Amino acid sequence: METTNTYRFFQCRVCKLSFDNRTDALAHEQAGGYRINIFGESRANHRAISMEVRGTRREDIKCGGRCLVATGPDCECQCGGEHHGRYAA
Repeated sequence: METTNTYRFFQCRVCKLSFDNRTDALAHEQAGGYRINIFGESRANHRAISMEVRGTRREDIKCGGRCLVATGPDCECQCGGEHHGRYAA
């Protein structure tokens, strides 16, 4: 049986960290990002953008690297979009 879901998350365009809610994404932006370079500076313009995924849960397709690094908005695998694009570069 296939079920369709829509998931929204936020991803920093600079360091690619993902956040499940806007509050955490805003805190990341205001802190200048969690990653600091070797000189102790964190001056990159960290901006989290909203990502929306339309997922279809299919038990016959395993969730894996292809899903986790995806950049498109559609997902068809066991996670049904819950993990889609979370580690996209």
